[in-house]
Amino acid sequence: MHLEKKLKQFYAEHGISARNFDCISRRRCSRAAREEGGRFTPAREATLGRQFLTSGLRIVVISLDPGSHHTLVKRELKIREPAQSIEDLGPKPRHWYRTHEGVAAIVRRATGNKITPMAAAAWFAHTSVVRCCANLEGKKQAPRAMYWCCRGYLEKELAILKPNVIWTQGQRAHEAMSWVASAMPPASPGPTAPGHVELSLPWGLVAWIFTDHPTAYGAGKNKWGVTKRILRHAMLPCMDAR
Repeated sequence: MHLEKKLKQFYAEHGISARNFDCISRRRCSRAAREEGGRFTPAREATLGRQFLTSGLRIVVISLDPGSHHTLVKRELKIREPAQSIEDLGPKPRHWYRTHEGVAAIVRRATGNKITPMAAAAWFAHTSVVRCCANLEGKKQAPRAMYWCCRGYLEKELAILKPNVIWTQGQRAHEAMSWVASAMPPASPGPTAPGHVELSLPWGLVAWIFTDHPTAYGAGKNKWGVTKRILRHAMLPCMDAR
């Protein structure tokens, strides 16, 4: 079965399909969103880069949550090609552009091939720990209850995607991946500070890169410079991914 079909089947079986949403945690998460002044909207599925489907380098980027509401068409699983213009990636200081910039650094580190952020759009799969959106003011992070409800889905989704590089963005993505790593035999410890480790997961060795969120600030300074250094020097699978 093709990877896309496996994912769609997984989403449907667990009630987290964008088109036929019927998650068992819907009421709990909807209540958590309302309590923080938000408005709950249903799940968003993963996106898959064309190169991710055909290359030996399988990068999965795990973000925190969808951030804001999207139409049904934009919430359904889709295959991404290289971006047509730099504007498609959004403003440079924002999350989506920096994600592509970071993936370009990972590809160069793993393969020696220098690619642009626009080309990087096709090189990775993107998912998030929280599937649904709380629509909080200022795209504030989803309530913690939603992370607890969703983290089990991440374990099963990764087992389908079988990445050899995982990049988690932000503390709660790190917490979810630490839980996944400890739940999958053989159990593997996760990093406790931004950096990278090698995990042994059921489908093989995986380079896990854990960083702050691409737009995070600390002590009044943007942390993106630190994140880029981690991405450029991480121990990654060395392979010809052409």
